[in-house]
Amino acid sequence: MKAECPERFPIMDFYLKYANRLTIRGCVKDDLKLMDVGKLNTLKDAEAFLEEIKD
Repeated sequence: MKAECPERFPIMDFYLKYANRLTIRGCVKDDLKLMDVGKLNTLKDAEAFLEEIKD
């Protein structure tokens, strides 16, 4: 199934529209590091985060 979405869209809209029709899977690596960068005020923190995990 090809999801037809505009170039930019809120991920929650996609999830609500397709989650009941698609198999969504994932795996968590032991050394996984995540950061929410959905707000402009977190971009400075994101830059520091990327420097920390670089290489």
